[in-house]
Amino acid sequence: VRGMRGGFSGGTVASLLNVVKEASTDAALRKELANPYSICPEGYAPKVRQPDVRTPQYDADFDAWVAPFVMSAINTRIVQRSNALSKQAYGADFRYDEAMLTGRGIKGQLAAAAVTGGLAAMMLAGALPPTRWALGRFVLPGPGEGPSPEAQRKGYFDLRFLGRTDGGDELRVKVTGDR
Repeated sequence: VRGMRGGFSGGTVASLLNVVKEASTDAALRKELANPYSICPEGYAPKVRQPDVRTPQYDADFDAWVAPFVMSAINTRIVQRSNALSKQAYGADFRYDEAMLTGRGIKGQLAAAAVTGGLAAMMLAGALPPTRWALGRFVLPGPGEGPSPEAQRKGYFDLRFLGRTDGGDELRVKVTGDR
């Protein structure tokens, strides 16, 4: 994700807060959430170690710093499940990850650290009952709520994709949109 603006859907926020709440007291659930193949069919066990951006990292492919993307934990599992259900149409050695591009140099590194810290603070706040309640009551939209019409009009996204074949061919794609 190179850039985006918009707002959260209240249903998505409620789902995220519930997962954080449940995971805060369930070690088995935390282990399952750490497995990128957790929603693949039973018995599907590729040997490919999947990348997982959890900290600020320099990404040589994009010559920029990256930070964790809030939806990558869900999206990665869905993509891996699609590969499994399609009998590995993406390849047996398929690797997938998502992150936020934060820029180059020290400015990009500091932005990656700020995004990572912000996400960590939100997860911690979601794990603690008093702050979880305050987030749900005063800060974040509730179920059935979403971005205002103004936020929707000003919304946009800028996504960058990189793919490589086994033969070393590379494909870069830019996808943008507004509203």
